[in-house]
Amino acid sequence: MLNHLQAVVDEHQHDEDLDFIKACHEVLVELYPGLRLRWVHIYGKRWAYIYGNSGDLTQSSLKIQLSQNYGICIDNTKLVEPPEFDQAVAIIKEHFNGKVMV
Repeated sequence: MLNHLQAVVDEHQHDEDLDFIKACHEVLVELYPGLRLRWVHIYGKRWAYIYGNSGDLTQSSLKIQLSQNYGICIDNTKLVEPPEFDQAVAIIKEHFNGKVMV
């Protein structure tokens, strides 16, 4: 299942950040139907919504920092098995590793 995510990351690795985020988002919600996922831009302690399920905002979401500037918030991580979820996050983090965000 994660091979599809890796293929999308490889295919979109040179895209603008928002285009990359949109491509990854589509794969994740396809792989995990019902996943409530929001992508955010990180400004210090403030995490600002940029893409995803904005209508499902909750205060108890799991926050994962992908880079210095980007992160994801997930409300229902129980849809994804922990080892598989960790692998999916690692695949996406690898893209952001060392990249200067604008």
